[in-house]
Amino acid sequence: MKQSDYGILLNRISFSENSLITTFFTEKSGIQKFIFLGGKKKVGNLFPLGIYELTYYKRPDSELGKINQAILVNSMNNIFVNPIKSVIAFFVAEILYQGIKSEEKDIELYSFITHEILQLEIQEEVKIFPSLFLLKFISHLGIKPHVEDTNSEYFNLEQGVFATNPSHLDKSVHSNASKAIRDFLIEANDFPILLHANAKDVVSILITYLTIHLPNFKGQKSLEFAKEILD
Repeated sequence: MKQSDYGILLNRISFSENSLITTFFTEKSGIQKFIFLGGKKKVGNLFPLGIYELTYYKRPDSELGKINQAILVNSMNNIFVNPIKSVIAFFVAEILYQGIKSEEKDIELYSFITHEILQLEIQEEVKIFPSLFLLKFISHLGIKPHVEDTNSEYFNLEQGVFATNPSHLDKSVHSNASKAIRDFLIEANDFPILLHANAKDVVSILITYLTIHLPNFKGQKSLEFAKEILD
């Protein structure tokens, strides 16, 4: 049956000499995978985090749809031409590809991601964008860490709790980066300063946290993108 939807490109892999298998987070149907016949000839127009109007065919008994047309609906010129923003787009797309598995409609999450894409497009200073995105994305996933009180300094990654005293030292993080995460969670006014100064370590901690709390989440590729941005 012919269908249409809006979708955010998260991943593309080679399928044949001319075709691709693509993964989109769609507005109406969550995560969807499609064969894009002849897609390699159009690969220059398929950008990570690009928002596309999709026309496709998909049988009810098939896991893969077949894209007929993918039209970019947001210009994203700043992201595509700025090398740092381009790497951030790959980073965010990889986090989403690893972190979202549901084929269910999730308008709130879709709206959040499209808003973040717009912010990446228009912001000039983007050093803390990856860490801020991760913090907000974790909240949307429903695995936001709990802060026992504003003086809690030990972040137990396994339990997802900031505690005053570490219950297990080997599972707790106590650093300026973890304090930056706590200050974001308690909405401290000066959290951007600490976050900016420890951006790389914050990203590393949060990817480890996602690896613990999301089944089959593999963060190594995301960390490689982060190193390109933050080193």
